[in-house]
Amino acid sequence: VLTEKSAAGVPVMFSSHQLELVERLCDRVGILSNGALVAIGTVDELRADQPRRNEVLSDAAPAGWADRLDGVRTVSATSGRHVLELGDGADDQVVLAAALSHGPVTGFTRAVAPLSELYREVVSARRRTHHRHATASGWWLNASSRLVSRPRPFSSVSE
Repeated sequence: VLTEKSAAGVPVMFSSHQLELVERLCDRVGILSNGALVAIGTVDELRADQPRRNEVLSDAAPAGWADRLDGVRTVSATSGRHVLELGDGADDQVVLAAALSHGPVTGFTRAVAPLSELYREVVSARRRTHHRHATASGWWLNASSRLVSRPRPFSSVSE
């Protein structure tokens, strides 16, 4: 029903914590943290604001191998699956060559963060930036590419 209404040009606001569903249905996403809008855009635009990540599949590469590379940080490493964060100036081809130096690499791809991870990253970054704990977080989403806001209690609305 939501996609039908949106296709007909009807503004649709969809608020949910089922982020996999949100990712499938919505054109634009907004992230609220502690009552403030902290990010807005398409899921791809929100991904573009996050650090670049690559996934390396290699049973031969030891734990922590990529942390020795300039601008590279290991996000997770389990069962031969290494997710790496590449900072500005880090070269993914250097990462691949380093992984190959340990043995066979069976996969090397750009890691695409799901919306749930983007949410955690954006809210965590805001908490670090403002040095305070966000007590109320949520989503407001718009399946029709129109900017709308999530309803808030009257006591917290400010112009």
